Amino acid sequence: MLVIVSGVYFLAHTGRVQAPSFIDTEKTQKYAAQFVSPKAFSSSEDSRLGNKAFVTIVTNTGDMEKRLSVHIARTFGWFPNNAVYSDEDAVVLGYPVTNIMRYLPEESFSLPGLKNFLVRHRAISEQWSWEGVPIIVDGENANESYNHFKIIPALAHSWVTDKYRNWYVLLTDETFILPATLATIVEGKDPEEVHYLGRTHRDSEYAFGGAGIVLSRGAMKKLFGDTNLEANNAIKESVKVAAETDNGDKVLYEMLKKAAGTTIGRELQSNVYTGIFQGTSVNKFFSSFDHWCETVGTFYKSDPLEYDMLADWYNSLKSEKGSNYRPTYYDFYERFTMPLVAIERPDWILETDNEADTHFISFEESSEKDCINECRSLTNCYQWSFTENKGCTLFKNVLSRGKAYNDHWEGYQPEHASICGYMYDRIDIGRKEGKYSCDNPESEEGTLVRQLSFGRFPLDLQDFDGSTYDNVFNMDM
Repeated sequence: MLVIVSGVYFLAHTGRVQAPSFIDTEKTQKYAAQFVSPKAFSSSEDSRLGNKAFVTIVTNTGDMEKRLSVHIARTFGWFPNNAVYSDEDAVVLGYPVTNIMRYLPEESFSLPGLKNFLVRHRAISEQWSWEGVPIIVDGENANESYNHFKIIPALAHSWVTDKYRNWYVLLTDETFILPATLATIVEGKDPEEVHYLGRTHRDSEYAFGGAGIVLSRGAMKKLFGDTNLEANNAIKESVKVAAETDNGDKVLYEMLKKAAGTTIGRELQSNVYTGIFQGTSVNKFFSSFDHWCETVGTFYKSDPLEYDMLADWYNSLKSEKGSNYRPTYYDFYERFTMPLVAIERPDWILETDNEADTHFISFEESSEKDCINECRSLTNCYQWSFTENKGCTLFKNVLSRGKAYNDHWEGYQPEHASICGYMYDRIDIGRKEGKYSCDNPESEEGTLVRQLSFGRFPLDLQDFDGSTYDNVFNMDM
């Protein structure tokens, strides 16, 4: 059946879903090869894993052009079995993107969220001037309110396209996973059994899609069966579940729980910063002594150029240390965080996701000095961040790189709107105790040169336990 919405049309199927077409993986690899360094294909472990995995990416109309390029250039070079789904058909860098909404039953489009889908497409067709202003239909944002209908159809299409992979990786277009990370996630697990792998989000019981979700072939078979008809029925059922929530991650969890049993969430990681499904941006990404030598985790909500930088770093490590080497949190710290370590960094902010209360303490403080003294009073505090009129945040047992802070709003122009710093002496002690020594511990000379280059010393060292700093630098201040 053809539905016309102000010149834009899409297919709505009466009662059953159209059988998916197969993705041309050879063509996909050809497109990716134009952009990916040849090193991406040279790793034996990565190559073996790439053949055993299928990557599904779910995106949106407005985000495809800016976010998919890095996946086509990098992710698909590592994982040649893949598909991208959105709410309209498109071609990005020569790669086909499938409109997954067409596989929903016709009656679905009477639901509130899917009414918004029609309005959004009308807006695109008629070129409404709506940049920066959400389209509101029945009190809901038309840009966001139908995304939760996509997850199950996208996975069903991936399954019908290719039932022969061991692991099915579900990513948003803002999620980035390295092959070594996936290798660690699935290591020792039987793909024929039901595995639902990821991490929870705040107090939820289901996996958070931003951190990446990995399903075994056994789990996919429970969800979608052996035939197209069973996959179609799963899609129909998912529409009913999606109508009761606005979260696609929850839809997947509820569908899998019904199909495979109530214990499917037992393997989910609950802590953000001490597990492999970290799913945070490069700037927020935390390394801690608790998992210093473990394989680096997943990333979420970073700029595509930062992901490109991560891919270059990953390939160079593989080239330097061997094709089966798995980069660690220490490797990430050494490359991306360590160059920014300083006693103080003006106009810089350290961010949290407000999820891991065991690692962060936030409170109002009147001054930078008080914030530092509070950190000094806690033996496991390694970083602090102070923002005027907002307060102080202390970071326990974790290290991150942070980012430049330029939130100087009108009428408020302090010398430094935000400032952060590291308990440098404690980091140095950790190095001397071997906490950094997975492979190549940081040298004393390097830390001193970097400290003098990037940081600035407090005005009154005695207020900050100056004797400790004197000992670290072995110099009279």
